[in-house]
Amino acid sequence: MSKILSLSLVAACLVLFSACQTAPDTEPERRAPARGEAISGSVLLPSGASLSSNAELRVRLIEASRGVGEATVVAEDRQRDPGSPPLSYSLRYNRGDISEDEVYLVEAFVYENGLLRYTNTLPFQVLTMGFGSTADIRVVRVDP
Repeated sequence: MSKILSLSLVAACLVLFSACQTAPDTEPERRAPARGEAISGSVLLPSGASLSSNAELRVRLIEASRGVGEATVVAEDRQRDPGSPPLSYSLRYNRGDISEDEVYLVEAFVYENGLLRYTNTLPFQVLTMGFGSTADIRVVRVDP
């Protein structure tokens, strides 16, 4: 009986002790910016489109907050003979180069024999202002 009473007292003490502990911090843990992060996704060509072995895919991450003028290229992925659609890409970037106050877009270009054949017409925002690190980019044919 005394053994049961002793165990009950130990359990009660543990409950009281845990109640006296401070609540865990509810703010997210702050960490140093990670290096070598990536944006990934697919480039979606129009239905039925195919590419020759002379094709090149270029996908760029740009900082586009400055308004009119040349955007700053943050990262670029170039692939010769990218294969059959949909085309996968991965843009590696340094998180320290990203400012939460800026707008970042992903754009895609598909060249064949050195000539631009497909590009996106709608911007694909990523990384800041609630946007994530994946983007599937729909491109349209560019008439020569």
